[in-house]
Amino acid sequence: MKKLVCMLALVLVSTLAFGQNAVTTFLGIPVDGTKAEMKQKLIAKGFELHRASDGDDFFTGEFNGRDVIIFFQTNNNKIWRISVLDKNNYSEGQIRIHYNNLLEQFKQNKKYFTSATADPLPEDEDISYEMTVHNKQYHAIFYQRDLQEEQKLMDDYINKVGGREELEKMPPSERKEIMDFAQKTIELVLMGDMFNRTVWFTIVQSSGKYSLCIFYENEYNRANGDDL
Repeated sequence: MKKLVCMLALVLVSTLAFGQNAVTTFLGIPVDGTKAEMKQKLIAKGFELHRASDGDDFFTGEFNGRDVIIFFQTNNNKIWRISVLDKNNYSEGQIRIHYNNLLEQFKQNKKYFTSATADPLPEDEDISYEMTVHNKQYHAIFYQRDLQEEQKLMDDYINKVGGREELEKMPPSERKEIMDFAQKTIELVLMGDMFNRTVWFTIVQSSGKYSLCIFYENEYNRANGDDL
């Protein structure tokens, strides 16, 4: 076991030294690049381009089974956030169901790591009162995992310890212990990078109606004070 742990450490050190950071994606599109590049990629996905009265561009289309409005934000002309807003508004009862359903979809999606803030809305929660009187914000935060990198690290580790055939020779309990340890360690090592791929959603209130907005953020491109 000690030898296998050392092998895992070598694999991870190699990754930290030479690995490349992945960025947040939206429908497979990296949240990165220029505004012009993002426009073309969203159009290619079937979204329709519009121009608001203030001159800003936005898109409309269907996402996750609902009509949405999509817009993006830049820093130094590089995309750092894509916002996906419900086009339709909902009642308080409807938004509770919508919120909890979306929350469960994210939790069940293996591409995401769930943060401690991702709790469902209780049935007895007075959403209108809490948002209006207490200025409460309802949100759930997730982080995109790099499943390809995780699998690559696992494959490298397995190859270094003799391959899958060698692992199959071990007692099942020992093999499970080793693989579980490797998976948890890989996730831990990649967590710092994962935290730069934030995806979260929140309830937006307007005139007594509600909608959800999902944010796909590339923390590498976010303004961090360099321009000050």
